[in-house]
This record gives sequence, structure tokens and C-alpha cells, in this order.
Amino acid sequence: MANSSKLRISARVTNTKRHTTGYMISGKLYSVSETKALAASGRIAGVRVTGNHVQSIPGRRRLASLPTRVDRSSSNRTSNNRTSNSRTTSKARVSKK
Repeated sequence: MANSSKLRISARVTNTKRHTTGYMISGKLYSVSETKALAASGRIAGVRVTGNHVQSIPGRRRLASLPTRVDRSSSNRTSNNRTSNSRTTSKARVSKK
């Protein structure tokens, strides 16, 4: 495939804890696993798949240095679930007399 017809990663999408949850590729949001599949098939320019990770080819711009977009929607659900679970699993205090 010619390099001009390959897709390009333009931004990295993270949650509020700065963990990568996806990438913006040609204006569309792709999850990390979708990006990995595209990179493994050679459809993304400048990246390669190493194990479970997508990384840039040596000499190219690092993925960590891409512009970052924070996705707050998915992280709010996680933190709300964690808060509600901690209330239900806490033990009641027993006072001793």
C-alpha cells in the first residue's frame, strides 16, 4: 500500500487519569484494540505492533508526544461506580462499652 493512502494518527485520547483509551485517526475515534488491528494490517503510517502495544517506528514522532484529548465521559462512569461500591461494601462500626 502506498504511504499516501495510509491512515495517520492525529491525537491520543486518554481518560482523566491519563491512560490511553484510543486514538484519533483521520478524524474518527478508534479504541486501542481497533488501532492495534489497523496497525497490524499495515493500514496506519509510521507505527508498528509490538506485543500488545502500538508504537511509532524509530525516527518518527512518538505517540506519547501527540496532542492529547481527555475523554471525561467514560472515566466519570467508572469513578461513580467505584464510589457507590465502596459505600455498600464498608463495614458498620460497632461501639464497645
